[in-house]
Amino acid sequence: MGEAALSSHAKGAKHQSAVACSTAPYPIADFFTRSTDMTPAPSCSASLSSAVKQGSILNAVSRNEALTAEVLWALKVINSHYSYKSCEDTSQLFQTMFPDSKIAASFACGERKCSYLCTFGLAPYFKKLTLADVSKQSVYVMLFDESLNHYLQSKQLDMHVRLWNGSEVKTKYIGSEFMGHSSAQDIAEKMNNLLSEIGFKNLLQISMDRPNVNWKVFEILQKQVQKDARKSLINIGSCGLHVLHNAFRDGCKSTGWEVDRGLSCLYWLFHDCPARHKDFMSGNRS
Repeated sequence: MGEAALSSHAKGAKHQSAVACSTAPYPIADFFTRSTDMTPAPSCSASLSSAVKQGSILNAVSRNEALTAEVLWALKVINSHYSYKSCEDTSQLFQTMFPDSKIAASFACGERKCSYLCTFGLAPYFKKLTLADVSKQSVYVMLFDESLNHYLQSKQLDMHVRLWNGSEVKTKYIGSEFMGHSSAQDIAEKMNNLLSEIGFKNLLQISMDRPNVNWKVFEILQKQVQKDARKSLINIGSCGLHVLHNAFRDGCKSTGWEVDRGLSCLYWLFHDCPARHKDFMSGNRS
């Protein structure tokens, strides 16, 4: 557990009752009974159970609601690209904004706790959902790119998957691996660990950039897919997106319609020209 999580637990009523019970000055004679006096000595468990009974349900409910609020705040931080540093003093801010709220009074999500929630709570959960979604796909494409992380001074391997989502094609981030050496065998081993979770059976293509080491990675994975799934990956070049884009462009040119030139002329006709925008809208209304 992180430092913030331990500090939050230490402030709880149940923990405080347990600490008070453990430090109570009971004489040692109280733990022995005489034959003429069978009255049981006060025990820590009895005092603890009585303390827990008082308001334990209310405390549990309010704590769960506060935890929900902290998770929602962490999601907001990620979705809006806030820094973890921006979470400092948020508990005091919310308590001032909502002084009558029990949730705001229990809210505690500073820089370290927000980082802890995102790294060890939300990230594994959403990665699990993404991998489960990918494993259900009939086909998917794996994308990878390896480059230097200047801050960590380590080579960072980013992995994504591209798949169908209804009538749309979406690209989802899967994860990153950090490596000292990044030979073709090293990269293929890291990708193999991920692909073993979602299976080689529905893998359609590997998308990458141009370096020769990546072609060696493709060769290694091709052999692995042929062995495990008894099929071959589609090879349409190092970056399938560029190849398909150029193929579509050449297809448009072969028609002789000059669609690309017409669209380009329309763009520059209205670019940074509010008068033409207004004339066009007025003409359409009439």
